[in-house]
Amino acid sequence: MNMENELLKNLNRLHTTKLGVERIKRNPALDTDDCIITVNAYSYTVITAHRKKQ
Repeated sequence: MNMENELLKNLNRLHTTKLGVERIKRNPALDTDDCIITVNAYSYTVITAHRKKQ
């Protein structure tokens, strides 16, 4: 199964929790370029996001 395609097919289910929002807000270096977003594959919940390490 190609997980990238599964995520794109289910973008309407993508969401986060209050705790997830707090984790993302704590990352001051977060930008729109070179970010890694961690998503639970079963529930499509955004768990955290951080800058890609160079």
